[in-house]
Amino acid sequence: MINSWLLFFLVAVVEWVIAILSSRLIAKGKMWATVFIIFFEQLLGFWVLFAFVDAVNRWDLAVAYSLGAAVGSGISMFLTRDLQDGGTPDPGQSLPKVGKDPKASPRAQRVDKK
Repeated sequence: MINSWLLFFLVAVVEWVIAILSSRLIAKGKMWATVFIIFFEQLLGFWVLFAFVDAVNRWDLAVAYSLGAAVGSGISMFLTRDLQDGGTPDPGQSLPKVGKDPKASPRAQRVDKK
């Protein structure tokens, strides 16, 4: 039972590190790296799906997977903090406010050019 729990926890950690890394690669426009990583992410996802189907009503495995997902997302955010604009944001920092000026949005600029 502990081995299954640990396996689901570790697979979730790896899967979420890969998921957030792929999101960052998409944002950076790295097409081939994204394709390669998403292929392995999907394989892991199918393994988890098939393993859960085989282990119906094993809520301990669902909890282990969920804990691993939370840890994996935190690890990947920590490891890729240099990819964020400006480094790691201050937890008390608020998001920038969007201006009320219609000329500030690209959509308004396209309308004005017509």
